[in-house]
Parts: sequence; C-alpha cells; structure tokens
Amino acid sequence: MNKPINSQVSKGWDSTAEVFAKYISPANISTGFSTLFAIDALNATIEDPNKEMTILDIGSGTGGLSLYGTSKYKNARFISTDFSPKMIQILDTFIKELNIQTIESKVMDGQNLEPIKDSSIDYTYSIFALIFFPDIVKGMKEMYRVLKPGGKTAIGSWCLDSFLIKVFQQTMDELLGNNSFKQVALSLSDKQVFEDKLKEVGFVNIEIKRVQHPMEIQETTDLIKMFSVNPVYFDCLEALPDDKKPLLDQTIINVSNRLLEGHKRNQNGKLELPSFAYIGIGQKN
Repeated sequence: MNKPINSQVSKGWDSTAEVFAKYISPANISTGFSTLFAIDALNATIEDPNKEMTILDIGSGTGGLSLYGTSKYKNARFISTDFSPKMIQILDTFIKELNIQTIESKVMDGQNLEPIKDSSIDYTYSIFALIFFPDIVKGMKEMYRVLKPGGKTAIGSWCLDSFLIKVFQQTMDELLGNNSFKQVALSLSDKQVFEDKLKEVGFVNIEIKRVQHPMEIQETTDLIKMFSVNPVYFDCLEALPDDKKPLLDQTIINVSNRLLEGHKRNQNGKLELPSFAYIGIGQKN
C-alpha cells in the first residue's frame, strides 16, 4: 500500500478545520454546502424521523450532518467522529454553544471503530470522507460491523463532472500531462466500482443515487483562498516538480474561468459551480 498523502492523514485535515467551520456551523446549519449532501443522505435512508435511533457520522468534519440532524430527528442520538482532533474540537464548541445533549463527539479513525460495539447503530454515514481512506473496503466493513441487522448506510462520493473535481484534474493535466495524476477524491467516482465495493462488504438493497447542489462563490480567485490550506490542494502541490509549483494557483484560476465561460451569475450576484455527487446506500442483512 502506498504511503498515505495529505488528504489521508489527520494533520492534513486539521489545517483546514477553521475553513470548514465557516461553511458547516450553527450559522448555516441547514444550508452549508456539504450539509446539503448530508441532508440528501439522511432523507434517502431514514423513513420515520420520529423513531428512536442511534446515528453514526464517520469523518464528520465540524458536524454538519449531526448538527442538522438534531433539529429534525428529535429522538435520535448522534455519534459524530473524525480522525482530525481540530475538527472535533470545533464541533465541541458548536455543541456547547447550542447546548445540544444528543451529540457525542469522538476523535476516531473510520477504518477502526473498535470502541463502537457490533450491531449497535441504526444508521451510518460518511459524506465525502470515506473516499479518502487509505483502505476504503476496511472502512466500509467497519460501517457494516457496527450496524444493527436491517440498518442502513449512506456514503457520499464526488462525481467526475463535479466542478471542483474537473478544475483540479484539468489543472494537473495541464501541468503534468494528461492522466498522470489521479485524485484520491475520485476513488468511488465510478458508479459500478462503488456498487461492487458495497456488495463485497456484504451490503444488500444497494442504490447509487446521483444528486447535485451548486457551490456559490463571488470570484474564481476565491477558490485559492478556500483551498490554500486544504489537503487536496497540497496533494496536487506535492505532485508537481519544483518548477511547476508556482504555476498551480494561476492555472486553477485559468481553468475555472474557462469552465465558467458563458455562465451567468445568479440572482445573488454569485457564480454557481455545478457540483454532482453519488450517495451510495446499502443495508445490512
């Protein structure tokens, strides 16, 4: 197995926790960009919002799924986990600020959920987190293990035609040559591969749903501000030879401008970045 890169180690995500908190926080509890996809996952799996249940969020970041969930699922208990201590530290401040009693936060690697008992969880989720795991199947097996029989899981993965995925891929193709760089974020971007891995682990009643929500920005230069501390950005930077590293930021902007050519701003005067994802759903026998 290759050595994990920035987007696969906790220190990498610690560095971007403060940025995440601007988009997933009590101030935008139901409208944060990543949270919108988490809501899709919850709606696709939970049929009765009033039943008593335990929900596990793996790779929760600053807690978008759980923070939203407490407002909708009044009889649910949430376990919100991330291997980044900084992410959990920020989530803890939100829990305290909102005086929430139903979220339990834990620093935990999603590939090893040993403290969580077998067959103890009603629903497991991982929205754009499991896709970065060094061992994706191991992570899925842990999600399966902790689920109760009949329990459901939902995993979020970016699609190939999502705007930011295309920006990073085309940027690296220009700087390194076509197809010489593979983004870790695309590990489950193939619908059939996604389904096959869920089957391999033992999940049944599998569905791979395609959903979309636009990311709004004011200018394409904002992308550099957003991603300059993101481990995905550092994965790209470290893959470049020294003479190409100074070209990364401007190439990202140039590619973004090219992809958005002809796009009109929305009624808020913002640029909308088309963002597509798969929500992979499975059930434990």
